[in-house]
Amino acid sequence: MGFNHSVVAVENLPVDEVASRLGKRAGGRTTDYDTAISSRTPGWCVSPPIDGWTFIVDQKRTLHNDEDGLRSLSTGTRLLTFEVMETSMGFSAACWIDGGMTWKAAVEDEGGLLYTIGEPPPPFAELVEIESEGTKAADHLEFCLAPPREEWEVFEFDPDTLPGRRAAMLNVPVRTARAVSGGNEAPIIEVFARITGYRYNTGGALDPLHVLSENPAH
Repeated sequence: MGFNHSVVAVENLPVDEVASRLGKRAGGRTTDYDTAISSRTPGWCVSPPIDGWTFIVDQKRTLHNDEDGLRSLSTGTRLLTFEVMETSMGFSAACWIDGGMTWKAAVEDEGGLLYTIGEPPPPFAELVEIESEGTKAADHLEFCLAPPREEWEVFEFDPDTLPGRRAAMLNVPVRTARAVSGGNEAPIIEVFARITGYRYNTGGALDPLHVLSENPAH
């Protein structure tokens, strides 16, 4: 049992601008955090800025995987993504600055492989022990993260966005690591919390949330 959702935190961008960049609008409807991360969610839900960060809660994780949307949202600013898949204990966090991804950290399942692309900021380095890096690590990642070909559609797997190839495109290092203490997801949760103030599974910390709706046709 468990739930899956993602949170996207955008720095110094008000709710109306977030909605506009996503082709949506912020109406008068609001909801709470528990609804936003459940199957009852009315869609993308956005919190007003908290300490300079505007948070988008996305239960279906469509924005988290939408590179065009993340590129648009991060233009001229910084955003961080956080994804949790409790059903498989998968976690990830990534940073985009001015339209480009600068780092990512992810673990695929409980006790599974923890990897980084680029250089996550402190406190990440003090929370992990690096096990391998460079080409060898990228090859290892491609082997570990690719599901069988017959399951690609089920897992929505895109072979052109493998971590090793992404890292090569960005010309940044790939490393595998393990957490110094706790599960491999702990450094991912902690680095996102230290930067944005949002800590995984904190209930109503983001309440109330604005529900984004489609822009009316012009």
